[in-house]
Amino acid sequence: MKSYKIKDSFKANNSKLLGFVGELFDKMIYNRMTSDFAVESILAEAEEPFFSKSDDDDAPLGWWRGEFWGKWMISAVRACKYSPSRKLSEIIRNSAEKVISTATDDGYIGTYKNPALIFPCTEAEGKAVVGFNCNFCWNIWCRKYTLWGLIEAYELLNDEKFLNAAYALALNTIETVHASGANPCETGTFLGVASGSIMKPMLILYGHVGDDRLLDFAKEIADGFENDDAKCIKIIKKSLEFVPVHVWNYDNPAAETPFNYTSQKAYEMMSCFEGICELYRYTGTEKYLTAVKNFHELIMRYEYNRLMCVGYNDRFLHASVIEDAVSEPCDIIHFIRLSFELYLITGDGKYAQCIEDAFINPFLSSINRNGDWGARIVRSMSHHVEERDIVNMKYNHCCVNNMPRAFATAAEFMVLKDEDGYIINSYLPFRAELDEGVVSVSEGYVSECAVTVSFNLEKATAFKFRIPKWSKKTKITVGGKEYAPIEGSFLSVPVSSGKTNVRIELDSTPRLIPGDYLRYMFPMTQYLKKRYDLISPAEATKDNMSTLHIGPVLLSMWDGLGTEWSEMTDSKPVCRDAYITAERVPAEGTQVCYKVRIKSEKEDRCIFMCDYVSASNEFLPKRFSIFI
Repeated sequence: MKSYKIKDSFKANNSKLLGFVGELFDKMIYNRMTSDFAVESILAEAEEPFFSKSDDDDAPLGWWRGEFWGKWMISAVRACKYSPSRKLSEIIRNSAEKVISTATDDGYIGTYKNPALIFPCTEAEGKAVVGFNCNFCWNIWCRKYTLWGLIEAYELLNDEKFLNAAYALALNTIETVHASGANPCETGTFLGVASGSIMKPMLILYGHVGDDRLLDFAKEIADGFENDDAKCIKIIKKSLEFVPVHVWNYDNPAAETPFNYTSQKAYEMMSCFEGICELYRYTGTEKYLTAVKNFHELIMRYEYNRLMCVGYNDRFLHASVIEDAVSEPCDIIHFIRLSFELYLITGDGKYAQCIEDAFINPFLSSINRNGDWGARIVRSMSHHVEERDIVNMKYNHCCVNNMPRAFATAAEFMVLKDEDGYIINSYLPFRAELDEGVVSVSEGYVSECAVTVSFNLEKATAFKFRIPKWSKKTKITVGGKEYAPIEGSFLSVPVSSGKTNVRIELDSTPRLIPGDYLRYMFPMTQYLKKRYDLISPAEATKDNMSTLHIGPVLLSMWDGLGTEWSEMTDSKPVCRDAYITAERVPAEGTQVCYKVRIKSEKEDRCIFMCDYVSASNEFLPKRFSIFI
């Protein structure tokens, strides 16, 4: 075992999510992992490519069917740790045994017949197969998820055969890359960020087996991302130079082609920075942490969108200037995960706010109400977009297979421990069993901006309460004593042994976020124009429309409230100086609903708005709009 040189500021705890969020996670665990359909159809389909090895049937193009099993496995293990289940443990064991049964003598486990097919083809060769310019090669990316899935199975089951299989696969992958004479970042598609993201599971495995070859391979990847010699995008170098992400490729001589022009691939790039966080923990090299912190600051400045996520349809394209917002769930999930990594390392509350905003709003909206499927595209108006039968997979999807990981991260995020005590980070309903006793949070955060935190402790313990940055007026009452902490701070309160209730009342004043957005995408190539028109409804063309927030919730109009689509699309921008009030009203099928009055010199009107999640998680035929 190898230990970190750098210890995190916080230690995670596993809380049980309650209420709407907990029920949705439980539905997803059943429908996607433990039901007969989940095992016989979803999981079986994810296992099949390891036997057929069909991902390079269209060589020199290479597909990504091999990613789905690893994503499912990581999610299933996290779900089993969250809510221990003998049945799910056995499903995980049986599936992992099937996959390692396909290993070759040299340790390769994969979905490519030719393990050495690791380089992207020319775009002309790709076009001959699919009809448009592309250079797909996802071999190392698929190995990443297989490797990670096996490590997760080992950590849950403590069965050495899964660790040994993962170790053999890792060494085989290193040998395959080294035999090619290339830097790992020169393999695969999207200028290295897909292959480079294997850094994280390589380092997790390094922690278990202590083989310096794994650490050295991770350093090779980092060197490729920094030094000019490797033919890949320089994500560490550019971050250290604090260059906006959407122009990182402008010094690339091949940047005229559509896929190179769009290689600021959000999901894969954030995955790489997760790995760089892990590399910082093991090496203590400060430039790695600086690069990750700079990158996060850059995407918050230039890529933060109106759904409280980053990027535009899985690209970093200066999304902060685009009024219409489109997020891929994988981007939301990895923005949450990257923010969580930085919060654990630094203890800076700004990262906690990013986690909560993205989880409560765009992430939860991406999952349908039954918890059995989710969106491929989360939008700011009209309806989300599903995508099925991708790469001939009927029941698996890259985003859907990843979704349980965000729930598991949220469960860990609720209560964290530091050297002084505990930090309560969010006021969604949950229950946590700590060493010192039990803490639980009531319903009310989303609907009332007020909750009761109940403690039943064996000994007095210090607790910090995180105050959201939007709460300008906060009152916390402990044992008859009132506190009024400022927004974005932490209030430290000693909680005595026995039973104690703490009342937290947060600011419920409506917050209007005005427009002032440009109407362009950068850079607008023909490929991007087609991609934009495909996913952005024609009605999303008005400038300077505002959004409305109350407490932690983004609000939305919704035809489920009786609002006509024409009324949503005909709305005029709200004046900046408008006086806005909101009266909570009951509405079936919503977490919270308001009758909103907008009054100014130019108008006096009322509209009904509910939480964005309830408005958007039914997909078709219902429609919605966050814009007013």
